[in-house]
Amino acid sequence: MQGKESEGDQHMKAAAQFTTKTWLRWSEDWESASGEYERAATCYKNARQTDKCIEAYIGAAEAQYKCTLLHSAGKNYELAGDVAVSGKQAGKRAVELYQKAAELFHANGLPERAADSLQKAAKALEKDASCLKQALELYQEAAGFYEDDGKLSKTQEAYKKSSCVSTYTSAIRTGY
Repeated sequence: MQGKESEGDQHMKAAAQFTTKTWLRWSEDWESASGEYERAATCYKNARQTDKCIEAYIGAAEAQYKCTLLHSAGKNYELAGDVAVSGKQAGKRAVELYQKAAELFHANGLPERAADSLQKAAKALEKDASCLKQALELYQEAAGFYEDDGKLSKTQEAYKKSSCVSTYTSAIRTGY
C-alpha cells in the first residue's frame, strides 16, 4: 500500500511539472498532466487514500477541461464523486462533484449522462434526512434532462424516485 501511495505522489509531482512554465517549456501541457493525474488517482485508489484520490481526479478533470475535453472532464468529476461516496464522504462534497460532472456532460450534449450524474448525487443525499429537499430537486432536474432527451422510461423512473423522497420527507415532518 505504501508503495502505491508513493507512486501516486510521484505522478502528482510529474503532473505539477507539466502545469508550470519553465525556460524550456513556454506553455502548460495540460494533456500530459491529465494523464499523470489519472495515473496518480489509480495509485491512490489502490492504496485506499480517498482524499488524495479525489484530489487527483479533480486535477485530471481540470486539466481535461482546459484541453476542452468536456466528456473526459465530466467522467473524472464523476469518478471523484464515486470515490467520495465510497470513502464515507457522501454529502456535500460528493454532490458538488456529481453536479459539476452533470454540467460538463450537459454542455457536451449528453443530457442522459448528465441526468445519471444528478441521480447519483440525489442518491448520495438520500441518506441524510436534512438534505432530502435537495435530493428531491436533483431527481426532478434529472427527470427534466431525461425528458428533453426523449427517454420516457428513465423520466418515469426519476419522477418515481422523486415522489418517494417527497413522501418520505412528508412522513418525517408529520412524525410518522
